[in-house]
Amino acid sequence: MWAKQKGFTIVELLIVIVVIAILAAITIVAYNGIQARAYDSAIQSDLRAMGQKTAAYVAEFNSVLPVGSDADMLKLDFRVSGSAYGTHYVPSGSNGYNMLFCYRAAVPSEFMFIAGSKSGKTFAFKNGSVQAAAGSLGSFIPTCEANGMTNPGASWFYNNGSWRWVTAS
Repeated sequence: MWAKQKGFTIVELLIVIVVIAILAAITIVAYNGIQARAYDSAIQSDLRAMGQKTAAYVAEFNSVLPVGSDADMLKLDFRVSGSAYGTHYVPSGSNGYNMLFCYRAAVPSEFMFIAGSKSGKTFAFKNGSVQAAAGSLGSFIPTCEANGMTNPGASWFYNNGSWRWVTAS
């Protein structure tokens, strides 16, 4: 008589491997989407907090923006979720920057923060709220103007605790 052999056939093993691979792919895609949304949420939260602190500073110091020096910007004690930011703007011979502060000194209540997330999206705080920004983070005049601030006079770029001031030329 024939003895029945125990074990799996090669076809059965291949089917199990394919099913596991499909499940792994679905999990990786879902994880990346969740991670991108977390980056975006952290950026939006940071921008909201920074905008509110800046507006409070303007109200407290008689319509003066904190733009005289790096120390003025740093005394606002901005806290950012550093791992959520992408390095979107890299001027020649410089570090990359991931946040932009646009303003016009003549109108202190008119300012905006624009930041780029690791997800590739860009967000802006302006007029008291955070929204998706127009375009990507780049040199300050085109970026500020694309997001509704005409004739910005000067701006600050931020990366990893360091501010860099630039002015219109």
